[in-house]
Amino acid sequence: MRRLGEIARGLDPSEEARRSKNIPTVAALADEFMARHIKAKLKPKTVRHYHSLIETYIKPMIGKYRADELTNSQVETFHNGLSQTPFQANRALAVLSKMFSWAEKHGHRAKGSNPVKGIERFPEQARDRFLNDEELLRVGGAIDELEKEDLVSPFALSAIRLLIFTGCRVSEILTLKWQDVALDRGLLLLPDSKTGRKVIHLNGAAIDILKNIPRISNNPFVIVGNKQGHHFENINKVWCKVRDRAGLEAGESASGQLQQVRLHDLRHTFASMAAAGGASLPMIGKLLGHTQAQTTARYAHLAADPLREVNEKAGSAISKAMTTKGKAK
Repeated sequence: MRRLGEIARGLDPSEEARRSKNIPTVAALADEFMARHIKAKLKPKTVRHYHSLIETYIKPMIGKYRADELTNSQVETFHNGLSQTPFQANRALAVLSKMFSWAEKHGHRAKGSNPVKGIERFPEQARDRFLNDEELLRVGGAIDELEKEDLVSPFALSAIRLLIFTGCRVSEILTLKWQDVALDRGLLLLPDSKTGRKVIHLNGAAIDILKNIPRISNNPFVIVGNKQGHHFENINKVWCKVRDRAGLEAGESASGQLQQVRLHDLRHTFASMAAAGGASLPMIGKLLGHTQAQTTARYAHLAADPLREVNEKAGSAISKAMTTKGKAK
C-alpha cells in the first residue's frame, strides 16, 4: 500500500531507494571531505588538525548517522558531550559546520540545512601570557649568555629574537627566506602565511637582528637548520633553555592550571607592548596580520590602558585648573 501511495504521489520508490543508498554516513562524508577539500586546498598543519578532530571526536561519536539525517539536536548532544574539553569541542564543531556546508554544495544535504547552525559554543578560558619588562630583561640576558657560551644554534637564538621584536608566528620566522626580506624598505614580504600574503613592518631592532644573521650559500632560508638547504625545524628545545636560564615561572591560567611560557606568548607580548604604547586595536591587528577584528579583540583590555592614562591626565589638569582659579579668587 505504501508503495502504491508513493506512486500515486508521483514518486519513484526504486529511484528513492537508489538515492538513499548513495547518501553517505557522517564518517564516509568526513573521509570524502578530507580527500576532496581539506588535503587538496589547505596547508599540512591544518590538514593534521582537521584529521585529528575528525578521527578523535566526529567519527567515533556521530559517524554512524546518515549525513542527510543528522539533526541539530544530535549535533548539540555531540557538542555537549565534549564539555570537559571546551576548546576541542568548539574546534570540532567548527570542522563539522564547514563539512556540512561543503556537503550542501555537493548534494549530500539540502541547501540551508546545516545541522550545526545556531548551536552556541562553549566559553573558552584565555591562554594568553604576557612577559613584563623585568621578564623581558631576563630573557634578553639569557639569550646573550647562551650565545656567548656557544651552547645552542645561533640561528635558533636569532629566531627567538625576531619573534620578540616582530610579533610573527613561529612558522613565519622559521620558513622566512632572504628573497622575502626587504631591509631597505623595512619589510618582510611573506608570500604564504597562515592568513595568506602578508607584509610585516620591521622596527629598528628587528632590522639589526636580520643584518647580523649570516647568509649561508645554497640555503635560501634566514633561520638555517642542520640539513643542507633546509630551515630550522623546531626551536622549542632552544626556547626551553632560554626560559629556564631566564627563570620564567609558570603562570596560573584562568582555569587555575599552571601554564609555562610558550613561544606563541612572545607574539602576545609584542601585541601587549604595542597596546601599552597607545596602539589602537585595528593597528595591533594590522601589525599581527589578523584578518578578523574579533581575533584582535582579546587585547581590548590592554589597549584601554593608554586611554585610562589620558583620562587621568585630563582629570588632573582640570582639577589643577579649578583649584588654582579657586585660590586666585
